[in-house]
Amino acid sequence: MVRASLLRRSSLPHLIFYGPKGTGKTTLARAMARERGVRIVETTGDTLVDKGDVRQLLWMTCAHGWSEVPGQGWLPHEPSAGEPVILFVDEVHRITKEAAESLYRPLEDNTTSLESGQGVTTVHLPPFTMIGATTDAGKLLQPLVTRVRMLYLDPYTDDELIEIAKAHAARLTHDVEPQPDRVIPKEITWDDAALREIAH
Repeated sequence: MVRASLLRRSSLPHLIFYGPKGTGKTTLARAMARERGVRIVETTGDTLVDKGDVRQLLWMTCAHGWSEVPGQGWLPHEPSAGEPVILFVDEVHRITKEAAESLYRPLEDNTTSLESGQGVTTVHLPPFTMIGATTDAGKLLQPLVTRVRMLYLDPYTDDELIEIAKAHAARLTHDVEPQPDRVIPKEITWDDAALREIAH
């Protein structure tokens, strides 16, 4: 998905990662932002209670904001500037129904509505991707689920955890620059039985 996004110069699809704790949902979202080369804005579902919270979050996520121009309503500061941004919502199942309803239109067509002295104005948002994370997919609002791709993250197996530990050891001994406040051993050896116990 990241490679396709780079080739098309488009934003990633909206996603929700679900699965048990410790499967790396937050880490994966940050890794995708880094690989895509875009900014990530992080929040939690319990902070999105009403449409005002969603409007404020979109304002921060899109980085530019809007100003009310007399006679023209709300206009974005920089309508086409910037790369696609990733909005990461942890515990996305905790978003209220009212807040979620304010998210549907931005997710579908990158627009939102703002009220001004001129009435209601449609504002076009810069490209963005919402990535949600949850350990309780059963509590997600169905209209939200229909607007995103759901991806289940399996827990790591013991063998996979051992491989990760070995990779970190190799990185410590070969790739990391020495730091004055940390002693890095020249060589790390592993006892497989101990590693398997740690992984378990």
